[in-house]
Amino acid sequence: MGGRVVVMKPSEYEQWLRTGAPEESLVAAGGRLFQQLGCSGCHSQNSIARAPLLDGVYGKPVAAPERPGGPRRRELHS
Repeated sequence: MGGRVVVMKPSEYEQWLRTGAPEESLVAAGGRLFQQLGCSGCHSQNSIARAPLLDGVYGKPVAAPERPGGPRRRELHS
């Protein structure tokens, strides 16, 4: 999975906030991207891949699994 961070000057951020409400909610946008980007291929009940299910995870702390032979990971937050 990937992500993007946009850093703005405070005045640019204020302008961005004033541009109006998004066309769709964050939940709707996330659901659309989940399907569009193929995330459901690994993170669904019927997937062959061994990726964790993501139902009911949004906004809750999730412990990352330990990697065999690797360092312990810290708890991740959505």
